[in-house]
Amino acid sequence: MSVLKASSFVRTSKGIFSRTLSSHSAQANVDPSSTPEQKLMKKWGTDSVRIAERLEAGKVKPFNTIPGPKSFSFLGTKPLFWKIVGKYDRNQHMDTYFKFYKEFGQIVREDVHPKHPLVHIYNPADMQTMFIYEGTYPQRYSHMVLEKYRLEKPEVYASGGILPSNGPAWYALRKKFQKSLQDYKEVEKYVGRVEQITDEFLDARMRPGIVEDCSQEIARLFMELTSLVAFDERFYAFSDAELHPESRSGRLMRSASIVNCCIMQTNQNHILWRLFPQLSRAWRKLVVAHAFVEEVALEQIAKKKAYIKEIDATKPENRAPTSILESYLRLKDTDIRDITGMIVDLLLGGSDTITSSMSYMLHNLSRHPEVQDKVYDESLRIQPDHDGKLPHDVAQKATYTSQVIRESLRINPVAIGIGRVLPVDVVMSGYHIPKFTHIVSQNQVACQLPQYFDEPLAFRPERWEKRRYIRSEEHTHEQLVSEKCLSIPFSHGSRVCIAKKVAELDMIVLLLKLCRRYKMEWVGAPKVGMRTVLVHQPDTPIRIKFTERK
Repeated sequence: MSVLKASSFVRTSKGIFSRTLSSHSAQANVDPSSTPEQKLMKKWGTDSVRIAERLEAGKVKPFNTIPGPKSFSFLGTKPLFWKIVGKYDRNQHMDTYFKFYKEFGQIVREDVHPKHPLVHIYNPADMQTMFIYEGTYPQRYSHMVLEKYRLEKPEVYASGGILPSNGPAWYALRKKFQKSLQDYKEVEKYVGRVEQITDEFLDARMRPGIVEDCSQEIARLFMELTSLVAFDERFYAFSDAELHPESRSGRLMRSASIVNCCIMQTNQNHILWRLFPQLSRAWRKLVVAHAFVEEVALEQIAKKKAYIKEIDATKPENRAPTSILESYLRLKDTDIRDITGMIVDLLLGGSDTITSSMSYMLHNLSRHPEVQDKVYDESLRIQPDHDGKLPHDVAQKATYTSQVIRESLRINPVAIGIGRVLPVDVVMSGYHIPKFTHIVSQNQVACQLPQYFDEPLAFRPERWEKRRYIRSEEHTHEQLVSEKCLSIPFSHGSRVCIAKKVAELDMIVLLLKLCRRYKMEWVGAPKVGMRTVLVHQPDTPIRIKFTERK
């Protein structure tokens, strides 16, 4: 396949599993026969015939010959992950899937249970194939427990929300709500307030000396920034009053962490919480924690609706939305229950994921003073006056800081990779992959392989100054794999993180401000590993010494 065709990444398919289409297509009012998908499905049907012919001729290897760990009758690979007797650890994704790669190669089949084969891919060419054939509605298996919880509360939620949904219903939600979060002009209006809150945080919580665990501190900053962008309201999450564990922000952060942890546990065990939810400890914990996040979201929605009613009655000229929630409430023909789901999802993901990412960034920076100095120099270039304000387009001007973020996310992304369920048969690494097979791209492992990155374990932001090309296996042409397939921490295509630009802005402002004030020195454990609780988190405190710059 040519580079031009590969980089264009096809975006259409004939939907997904029939059960998903039947349950969601009526909601989205989409008629597949009226879309361009028919033509593409004809082409894909031709591809499937060719794959079958090559399979019969022995030019493509059968699916059941893909190497992988031993599977046990009725239990699948579960015994391999049992404590004491197992050889793998389900909570250590990076170590486990690196072992898979070393033992079995660039494509691995894991029979999670007898009827659920999972294919792990490590080759960027296979990842490229996955993205080409993912379709208009990229299908994935994740957050299913959220869908169950929300569909059981139709008075509050119209659907499972943007995280677990698939098919036309997911696409309708995504299309309606993404503009407020993915338009740079929309995000730039928050720069001044993000800078103000970040300065307040540094004054209050990041003083000279040793901070025992930066993760705990910055979690409160990002909760505050989430409340600002989502509601245009201050939670005062890092104030002395809110440091109490039973404060609103304390409970909100703890509840979000519990929900995310329970999502991870239920993703790995599909049976108990579906059939006998009250017997599942993870389900019971999720219900309590999710209810509190939901309570905060509904409270904010009620307050914002009252504010809009008042402002429209008294000052009709001041109609420009000041928050994401207000922009959602001003959308026409929008179900308030869909807005509730979006706000709850913002609260669930607004702190945990970015806190994890920034924790690893601070660890990497504190071990590389030369990188800190370059960020410091960039902050002087962008903001020459110490008492001045950051420009509204700081995210575009902070090129080196963006490279620092990108390099840290290459080494320490929040997730191991990306999951997809393709609607058609494909060939990966010479093997036949039947349609509807669950595939996971192992991006984190691939990003630490020397065939794709020079000195892959070294923290070198400069590697992102220019686009990187690597040669394909056939050496007939070059393919851009680092950007399109390998290092994609915010996911890919139409499933890319909906709050990506907001998260990048928050991280850029914090790094510029932090390096402007302080030099950082790592005084923590010799090695920082990771534990997987839906997202990767450091397994040791982020302990850093801060020294004021003169």
